Amino acid sequence: VETSTPGRLTARRPATARSHRRIVDHAREAIAANPAALDLKGLAAELGHTPFHVSRVFRRATGTTLTQHRNEVRVAAAIDRLAQGDQRLADLAAELGFADQSHLARVLRRSVRLSPGRLRQRLSVDDPILALPSDNGVQDTEIRRS
Repeated sequence: VETSTPGRLTARRPATARSHRRIVDHAREAIAANPAALDLKGLAAELGHTPFHVSRVFRRATGTTLTQHRNEVRVAAAIDRLAQGDQRLADLAAELGFADQSHLARVLRRSVRLSPGRLRQRLSVDDPILALPSDNGVQDTEIRRS
Protein backbone atom coordinates (compact mmCIF):
# COMPACT_ATOMS: atom_id res chain seq x y z
CA VAL A 1 0.00 0.00 0.00
CA GLU A 2 2.81 2.42 0.86
CA THR A 3 4.44 2.04 -2.55
CA SER A 4 1.19 2.65 -4.45
CA THR A 5 0.17 5.74 -2.40
CA PRO A 6 3.21 7.19 -0.62
CA GLY A 7 2.47 8.89 2.68
CA ARG A 8 -0.82 7.10 3.24
CA LEU A 9 0.52 5.04 6.11
CA THR A 10 3.64 6.93 7.17
CA ALA A 11 2.00 10.36 7.46
CA ARG A 12 0.22 9.25 10.63
CA ARG A 13 3.40 8.21 12.45
CA PRO A 14 4.37 10.57 15.31
CA ALA A 15 7.92 11.00 14.00
CA THR A 16 6.62 11.87 10.54
CA ALA A 17 4.10 14.33 11.97
CA ARG A 18 6.89 16.03 13.97
CA SER A 19 9.07 16.20 10.87
CA HIS A 20 6.22 17.75 8.87
CA ARG A 21 5.58 20.32 11.62
CA ARG A 22 9.28 21.23 11.58
CA ILE A 23 9.18 21.70 7.80
CA VAL A 24 6.10 23.93 7.99
CA ASP A 25 7.41 25.94 10.95
CA HIS A 26 10.79 26.47 9.33
CA ALA A 27 9.19 27.50 6.03
CA ARG A 28 6.93 30.02 7.77
CA GLU A 29 9.84 31.44 9.80
CA ALA A 30 12.09 31.73 6.74
CA ILE A 31 9.38 33.48 4.71
CA ALA A 32 8.46 35.83 7.57
CA ALA A 33 12.11 36.73 8.18
CA ASN A 34 12.77 37.64 4.57
CA PRO A 35 9.99 37.04 2.04
CA ALA A 36 12.28 38.01 -0.85
CA ALA A 37 15.17 35.73 0.05
CA LEU A 38 14.18 32.15 -0.66
CA ASP A 39 12.27 30.48 -3.43
CA LEU A 40 10.95 26.92 -3.17
CA LYS A 41 14.21 25.35 -4.36
CA GLY A 42 16.30 27.35 -1.90
CA LEU A 43 13.94 26.63 0.97
CA ALA A 44 13.89 22.91 0.16
CA ALA A 45 17.68 22.81 -0.05
CA GLU A 46 17.94 24.55 3.31
CA LEU A 47 15.58 21.96 4.81
CA GLY A 48 17.32 19.01 3.17
CA HIS A 49 14.25 17.85 1.26
CA THR A 50 13.07 17.99 -2.32
CA PRO A 51 10.97 20.96 -3.47
CA PHE A 52 8.09 18.59 -4.21
CA HIS A 53 8.14 17.15 -0.68
CA VAL A 54 8.30 20.56 1.02
CA SER A 55 5.50 21.86 -1.18
CA ARG A 56 3.29 18.82 -0.58
CA VAL A 57 3.83 18.82 3.20
CA PHE A 58 3.17 22.57 3.50
CA ARG A 59 -0.03 22.32 1.46
CA ARG A 60 -1.31 19.34 3.47
CA ALA A 61 -0.57 21.00 6.80
CA THR A 62 -1.81 24.52 6.04
CA GLY A 63 -4.32 24.16 3.22
CA THR A 64 -2.42 26.75 1.18
CA THR A 65 0.57 26.54 -1.12
CA LEU A 66 3.97 27.98 -0.27
CA THR A 67 3.58 30.50 -3.09
CA GLN A 68 0.21 31.65 -1.76
CA HIS A 69 1.61 31.97 1.77
CA ARG A 70 4.67 33.85 0.54
CA ASN A 71 2.48 36.22 -1.46
CA GLU A 72 0.26 36.84 1.58
CA VAL A 73 3.31 37.77 3.64
CA ARG A 74 4.69 39.98 0.88
CA VAL A 75 1.31 41.71 0.36
CA ALA A 76 1.05 42.42 4.09
CA ALA A 77 4.54 43.91 4.02
CA ALA A 78 3.69 45.97 0.93
CA ILE A 79 0.53 47.31 2.56
CA ASP A 80 2.48 48.29 5.67
CA ARG A 81 5.11 50.05 3.58
CA LEU A 82 2.49 51.88 1.50
CA ALA A 83 0.75 52.94 4.72
CA GLN A 84 4.08 54.35 5.95
CA GLY A 85 4.33 56.44 2.80
CA ASP A 86 6.60 54.49 0.46
CA GLN A 87 6.03 55.93 -3.00
CA ARG A 88 8.24 53.99 -5.40
CA LEU A 89 6.53 50.74 -6.31
CA ALA A 90 9.48 49.50 -8.35
CA ASP A 91 11.79 49.74 -5.32
CA LEU A 92 9.19 48.16 -3.08
CA ALA A 93 8.67 45.31 -5.55
CA ALA A 94 12.41 44.62 -5.73
CA GLU A 95 12.82 44.66 -1.95
CA LEU A 96 9.93 42.25 -1.41
CA GLY A 97 11.02 39.79 -4.08
CA PHE A 98 8.46 40.47 -6.78
CA ALA A 99 9.64 40.13 -10.39
CA ASP A 100 8.80 43.75 -11.14
CA GLN A 101 6.38 46.56 -10.36
CA SER A 102 3.58 45.09 -12.47
CA HIS A 103 3.90 41.76 -10.64
CA LEU A 104 3.48 43.58 -7.32
CA ALA A 105 0.46 45.45 -8.69
CA ARG A 106 -1.17 42.22 -9.96
CA VAL A 107 -0.69 40.41 -6.68
CA LEU A 108 -1.97 43.40 -4.68
CA ARG A 109 -5.01 43.71 -6.94
CA ARG A 110 -5.75 40.01 -6.58
CA SER A 111 -5.37 40.11 -2.79
CA VAL A 112 -7.08 43.35 -1.78
CA ARG A 113 -9.05 44.09 -4.96
CA LEU A 114 -7.49 47.53 -5.25
CA SER A 115 -4.76 48.94 -7.43
CA PRO A 116 -1.70 50.24 -5.58
CA GLY A 117 -2.83 53.82 -6.24
CA ARG A 118 -6.31 53.24 -4.82
CA LEU A 119 -4.83 51.33 -1.90
CA ARG A 120 -2.49 54.23 -1.20
CA GLN A 121 -5.53 56.57 -1.23
CA ARG A 122 -7.44 54.33 1.15
CA LEU A 123 -4.51 54.16 3.53
CA SER A 124 -4.05 57.90 3.62
CA VAL A 125 -5.59 59.82 6.51
CA ASP A 126 -7.25 62.26 4.12
CA ASP A 127 -9.42 59.63 2.43
CA PRO A 128 -13.06 60.65 2.92
CA ILE A 129 -14.21 57.06 2.46
CA LEU A 130 -12.36 55.90 5.56
CA ALA A 131 -12.75 59.06 7.62
CA LEU A 132 -15.03 58.64 10.58
CA PRO A 133 -17.88 61.09 10.98
CA SER A 134 -17.45 63.62 13.76
CA ASP A 135 -20.16 61.96 15.81
CA ASN A 136 -18.51 58.58 15.31
CA GLY A 137 -21.64 57.28 13.63
CA VAL A 138 -23.76 57.55 16.75
CA GLN A 139 -26.65 59.97 16.77
CA ASP A 140 -28.30 61.31 19.88
CA THR A 141 -31.94 60.42 20.04
CA GLU A 142 -34.48 61.41 22.58
CA ILE A 143 -35.99 58.55 24.50
CA ARG A 144 -39.69 59.05 24.97
CA ARG A 145 -41.61 57.26 27.60
CA SER A 146 -45.32 56.85 27.28
